[in-house]
Amino acid sequence: MARREVLATLQADTTRFRTQDGRLIPFNDAFHPDLTPRTGLVAAIRINDRGLPYNAMGQSGMAYFLYQLAAHAEKDGDLAGRDVYRRFARLALATVTTDIKAGGLASTVRCRNEEDCTWFHSVTRRDREPEEGATLNQNLHAIRDMGLIQDTVRRLGWDEPDLEPFITAGVNRLFLSDTAPTLNSFAGPLQRQDGTWAYYGFSPQAGTGYFLKKPIDNCHYHVHVLELLATILKRAQDHGLTPALNAARKEGDVAAFRRAVESALNGEDTPAQIGCEDDDAEAMHRAAMALANLDF
Repeated sequence: MARREVLATLQADTTRFRTQDGRLIPFNDAFHPDLTPRTGLVAAIRINDRGLPYNAMGQSGMAYFLYQLAAHAEKDGDLAGRDVYRRFARLALATVTTDIKAGGLASTVRCRNEEDCTWFHSVTRRDREPEEGATLNQNLHAIRDMGLIQDTVRRLGWDEPDLEPFITAGVNRLFLSDTAPTLNSFAGPLQRQDGTWAYYGFSPQAGTGYFLKKPIDNCHYHVHVLELLATILKRAQDHGLTPALNAARKEGDVAAFRRAVESALNGEDTPAQIGCEDDDAEAMHRAAMALANLDF
């Protein structure tokens, strides 16, 4: 069943494969019936209405689940299936980590500490240019997923591309870059002086953040951002990304996002754009505690 679903996705009209000479070709032109490549391939791309990659979150998520399927295949003794899933996963990830000017979804600038700072572009709408994809939770998904993948393939002892530089650059971009978007680009209106609700997205063209139309969606995404940040920051601590973590604590955006949730849980009023419900309280408390335990 999993194999059928994977192949259906890869064979869809919205999936293309980039060849070594830069062509975008459909599945049947890319693979033989036994799923070996017909030509040299460098990336698998879920394309939008413009025929361009647009969703780093979807690409990294697809790669993560393909690696999970590869692990199950190996456990079942299906080594050929394992290798097929791993090949597809590598191709999906290549779109996330390739520079946007070269047909990928990564925009890299120099950090304050002269390291790389990378934003992974991702947008839900299929009619936009890749550069317009500056959605906070979707960028965080890409960073989180690459961390999960890196830890998985190391545990399994597989020889896969090293994602650590991209993960580090993604964390750096949140806290060590002066080029928007950064985490600070999503600091929305103050609920109280010490609590800030996160914008859902950031418009590179306008240079401003924005909320979704439904207040309840903005609450849910804020809490989800906290959950993703907790996972990313915990891994950053474990891997010694000290400059980024020091900057995160100094600038205080993460702590301000956490305190906004804590204020809402304490019964304080929220901005008109934020609509949390009683059913959200458990997730809000769990996310706030995860960050508090990390000292953010």
